[in-house]
Amino acid sequence: MDKEKTGTRQKNVRAAQAEGVCKRGEHGGAAGAVFLDWYKRRAASKIKERVEYWARLAGLRHGGIRINSAAKRWGSCGRNGGLNFSWRLVMAPHAALDYVVVHELSHLVHMNHSPDFWNTVRRIMPDYDAGRQWLKNNGHLLLV
Repeated sequence: MDKEKTGTRQKNVRAAQAEGVCKRGEHGGAAGAVFLDWYKRRAASKIKERVEYWARLAGLRHGGIRINSAAKRWGSCGRNGGLNFSWRLVMAPHAALDYVVVHELSHLVHMNHSPDFWNTVRRIMPDYDAGRQWLKNNGHLLLV
């Protein structure tokens, strides 16, 4: 195996360890890195698909999509309209993923959690509360 491939593999194993996918010294650390990489690629594809769907439906334009490893928040919206999402969302039910997407898209209209913000969420996705409650009750289960 050449040095570049070895370096990439070691980097992926360290990332998997940092994400809690595998522990140091565990046999199969490389397997954890493979799982982590797969989840991140799947998240990028699925989340982009859902953002484009809901943005088109709501008539909103965003400033780009980034997938991150955030453990404390499901998503965020930057002042420039950039949307950020945790890769862990790909393991959630569609209603929960869609809720987070609509929540962040709604920040393009209201950069707060005012009643107007929640009215925007409700206008775009009337049944948003099911996904919101699922994350509140089960989000801690979204581990690899």
